[in-house]
Amino acid sequence: MSLWRRWRLLGAGREALLRIRKRLDSLARRMSFVHFLLLLAVAQGFWYANFVPPWWNYDEPRHFWLAWTLTRGDITRREKKRVVRSLLNYDWFHHYPRDMWPSEKDVDRIPSLMRPTPRPEGRLLYWRIITLPWYLVPASWDVAWQLRILRWMTVLFFVATAWALWKASQEFFGKAHPLSRLVPLFTVLLPGFAEPMSLVNDDAGAALGGTLFLWASLRLIRRGFRWDRFLALLAAAWLAQAMKRTTVPLLAILPVVVLFSFRWRWRGVPWVLLGGGALAVLLTTFRWGDPAYWYYDRPWEMPLRVPSPQAQDGEWVFRLPPETEMGQWIPRAVYNSYPEGAEWVLSFWMWAEKPGEVTLPRLCVGHATWGAQLKGQDCTPAEKAHLSTEPRRFQVVLPTIQGDFPRVEFPPHDAGLGMVYIDDVILESPDGQRHIIRNGSAEAGWWGLNPWFLRFVPGWGSSPNVALAALQYPHIGQVALYLEASFLLKTAWGFFARAKIPYLGQNVVYGFLLLWGLVGILGCGMSLVRKQPPCSGATTGILIVGLFLVLGSVLLFPLGRLHASASLLTWFRYAFPVIFPFSALLVSGWYHLLGPRRAAWIVRFAAWLNLLAVWSIADFFYPTLAGFGYVLLLVVGSWFPLEAWRRFLLRDDHIH
Repeated sequence: MSLWRRWRLLGAGREALLRIRKRLDSLARRMSFVHFLLLLAVAQGFWYANFVPPWWNYDEPRHFWLAWTLTRGDITRREKKRVVRSLLNYDWFHHYPRDMWPSEKDVDRIPSLMRPTPRPEGRLLYWRIITLPWYLVPASWDVAWQLRILRWMTVLFFVATAWALWKASQEFFGKAHPLSRLVPLFTVLLPGFAEPMSLVNDDAGAALGGTLFLWASLRLIRRGFRWDRFLALLAAAWLAQAMKRTTVPLLAILPVVVLFSFRWRWRGVPWVLLGGGALAVLLTTFRWGDPAYWYYDRPWEMPLRVPSPQAQDGEWVFRLPPETEMGQWIPRAVYNSYPEGAEWVLSFWMWAEKPGEVTLPRLCVGHATWGAQLKGQDCTPAEKAHLSTEPRRFQVVLPTIQGDFPRVEFPPHDAGLGMVYIDDVILESPDGQRHIIRNGSAEAGWWGLNPWFLRFVPGWGSSPNVALAALQYPHIGQVALYLEASFLLKTAWGFFARAKIPYLGQNVVYGFLLLWGLVGILGCGMSLVRKQPPCSGATTGILIVGLFLVLGSVLLFPLGRLHASASLLTWFRYAFPVIFPFSALLVSGWYHLLGPRRAAWIVRFAAWLNLLAVWSIADFFYPTLAGFGYVLLLVVGSWFPLEAWRRFLLRDDHIH
């Protein structure tokens, strides 16, 4: 082909692209923003739902099993074989050792990640909705296609959430403000939100319920109390809690919303009532008297620290109820300074209400891996001993086990012994240093959570109390919080296919995203100080409190599992109920720093990040030329529409 002909073809292609852009500009003038937003959500959702292979979302095999039991009863051995065959076809077990792979003849070796977990009946609304098409689909269909149907139904939640984000943005920023369009558009394009919202998990329901609840809250505050608005708020609250329990912390702002919805003659009344109510809640939520530095794994009405005439060192002793574990962490820096196998000596006084046999304390160590995952734990062998009703001094030798979260624990005892009492616990390191155990005689008290609060949040158990104990240790709580927060930020921007696929060039990309996010937070703080956002202090405060309530629970709940062989993974999908204030905080900060004329770069940034996400997924699943062809098609198909909508996003005459 001659050079002249190539030049003519290039010119013809350029003219064709310009004609496409002009037609898209013409379409933009005729279409409302919400129509464009919903179409983008549909395209984004179906792209990820079909681009990521089946089973590759977090716990999707388990979710499939749960959906099956809800609609068709217990899954049979024949169906298990079909699922295993499909998992093998899509290479789901590639991260397991080869000897752990199940076969169709040995389906009982299915990993625990495939087995459904019991869920409260009141939190099954998402599953009831997405499984509706299954009543029309024969069970003999390919299981991968049945899973795709569940994904397509989840995309409907994504689209509905995009609409709720638009309504909440309009209520918060005002219909005429560009942020009312930038916030929902950025959120829909955010890969860390779009990918999980297009795959099978009930976090999509939590995102919809939480966003609707925040929209109803903002509407009630800004427009004033009216019974229909109040009933809409209650309906949104019920919908949110029926989706998933991650929305429960957000619902704590409901009485505050109602308080600020009334038009008080004196503006200080709601703030005085709010302060008094917050103080009353704190005083009734927390109780004094739990032993400092110690954790226990079950909520009990009675405190574990009591005065006793049998105390051997001081006036207080530990009282351990039946079937309860109590423990304390060892400072990580001190523990890891000794080689594996070095012997620690633990001595203590111990007695019981009734004579009997008990398991003596042991040493357990958790192991942290990549991200923020706690990979099991190792414990020293447990020894048995006979207790009497009189205090007796025991001594246990505990060999060192290498790990990241070391602790000494008193295992649960049988109920036949009644209460077991412990006093003067001393841990001696291999070099003879004593008193590594803090508060070994229960002399120091600490704040704990009242059992009524723990019953209010079912499923949490004593996790908040364990978290409070961990936070007293800089070498334990801070390390765990760092691991959790780092993984939380990564999954917020995007960490795909159950955290198996990071962005290409992850070290540079995640570092830049961290700095860019901090810039957004800084800009938001500056705009609040200058009182530039078109919103009242009450509505801004409501969103900030809701954001911190949910993010706080997301961080503290896994921290409370340090004492067990559990995961510390803090996925950002657990914070989806507050996706609106999260996006509003970042986008408003960037908008404040960039200014209205450069605000379209926020959308371009989200679009480019989305393209990088698709490229990263394609590089993992489709490493051949076809995989890069998908990315190339997406680049050509998305750049020009975004350019066509660039001016449309910031024009007031397109507000409908």
